[in-house]
Amino acid sequence: MPIAPHDMVLRLRAMADPSIRRGFLARELAGIDPEPLAMLLGYLVLNAAHEDVRVAWLDVVVTLLATDASPVDAEGAGAVVQRLAGHPGRGVIQFLVTDPDDRRGPTVVGDPYALEDVALGLRKAKARQRARDQLRQITADPDPSVIRILLTNPLVAETESIRIASRRPQIAATFQVILESPRFGVRESVQSAMVQNPWCPVRVALAVLPLLSMQHLVEVAQSPSLDDRVRGAAAALPGIRRRG
Repeated sequence: MPIAPHDMVLRLRAMADPSIRRGFLARELAGIDPEPLAMLLGYLVLNAAHEDVRVAWLDVVVTLLATDASPVDAEGAGAVVQRLAGHPGRGVIQFLVTDPDDRRGPTVVGDPYALEDVALGLRKAKARQRARDQLRQITADPDPSVIRILLTNPLVAETESIRIASRRPQIAATFQVILESPRFGVRESVQSAMVQNPWCPVRVALAVLPLLSMQHLVEVAQSPSLDDRVRGAAAALPGIRRRG
């Protein structure tokens, strides 16, 4: 029997380790019927102003956005969106059915990466090093697997994570790596940098919106460089919170 939304938040709150919480969610959401998943997402969006709910929302969307192991298939995602068609947070819920490659920033090749000719294995090794200047250089690495390692380096600070999230152009898969980071995916400064980057996939930007403060939501809603779906969903969230 599916766990009620409020009880799900309490269960997740009792788990300190994000990897444990997300593993639990992957098991709970696997094969879940559209109705209880719609109830869970609808509840979380409406109550995301509360810290415990915001943490639960992040864990849920990281689990659902998992590229190779999402517990919900396309048919189930479509059924959830249909059930929430009248929900005030329906703009955010559209992340479930948005193409992973859909983003505002055009597909262009930026300036060549300085270490692009260096073997991938060596670049991964460099991401583990302790020289701050060189770590800053690696924030521009185009391979998400290198960025994943870099974000676990204890010498990497929020400044470097924002640098990665703000980079234009940026690889689509890198945004998922940032969001999954236990250290940096939880920080609103990083989340805001992701959403306000036109190269962030629309589905990731939509999913991150409920994590943002009112001030950042207003900035997103007024940004002409962002996708209209992201701007519209951001504009609706402050009203949802005031009603809540």
